[in-house]
Amino acid sequence: MKKIFIWRLINFFRVKNFIGSNQAKFDAIPTEAGEIVKLEAAIVEIQVAEDKQETDTTGITKEVEAAKQIMADTMIIYAKKGLPMARLAGKTEFVKILEHKPYFIYRASKATALSRARIMKNTLAGNLTVFSNIKPADIADMDAVILAYDEVKVDTQDAIGAKKEDGTEAIYAAYVKGNAALKNIYDFFYGEYQKNEPELVKKLADCMVVDKTGVHHTGITALFLDGNPPVGSITNLIQNGVIKIMELNKQALSDINGVVSIIKIKPGTYHIEFSKAGFISQTLIVKIKRGKIITLEITLVRVAS
Repeated sequence: MKKIFIWRLINFFRVKNFIGSNQAKFDAIPTEAGEIVKLEAAIVEIQVAEDKQETDTTGITKEVEAAKQIMADTMIIYAKKGLPMARLAGKTEFVKILEHKPYFIYRASKATALSRARIMKNTLAGNLTVFSNIKPADIADMDAVILAYDEVKVDTQDAIGAKKEDGTEAIYAAYVKGNAALKNIYDFFYGEYQKNEPELVKKLADCMVVDKTGVHHTGITALFLDGNPPVGSITNLIQNGVIKIMELNKQALSDINGVVSIIKIKPGTYHIEFSKAGFISQTLIVKIKRGKIITLEITLVRVAS
């Protein structure tokens, strides 16, 4: 996911929690309800799309490369078999088609590799009077490896296409919806409360600010939430929650909006502890990839008194 989207998602969560903490104020604006529903729907769509975007296509990509290598090796075996016959017959045009090494096919793009293999096969199969040493079984073998490669290539294209459509493109579409809802939520709220409660409006505006600090680094951002806030509490955001990366002995505290970030982390798998005095701590095993900022929503439960 693009980093700017990650930070905008944090804004969405901040606004969502601000709404929850000031529900009565929002309920007093009937027109606000539909926009809040749209924002919540956008958050869900983003999370679903993000899962799709993270789909690992490495395995099927390796299958394509393996099938491509088999096709290249097989085609060159038969090309070599027919090549002397083309030379003896003085068929220079056939020699140019057949006189290659496996990388001629293997290192080509998917479509080009398939085209080159088919041209070789068709040259041999369509000129059996010249290539008298090429047997029907040889043609069948060539057809089989070409078909196998073509099928797995299509599977890969379908998988990558689905990942793009259901992941990358869906994320962007959901952010567009979320941003539109966010603007309306703020404008409705501003119009209703700016005159008499400007500080409350400012708090909503603060939730919407995109914090770009560390966007271009590898790291983790977490939103701390109180799982059982006291009766009468105006927020379920946890300030001064502690995030600690055990292996690196790095830690940081969540801000007034419950958000905390640790950046400039080397890629790897880490044990990360989330804690605050009076709450039950949580420890998660998190894999952090190069160039990505992992976003987590952490709900801590208070220790029973």
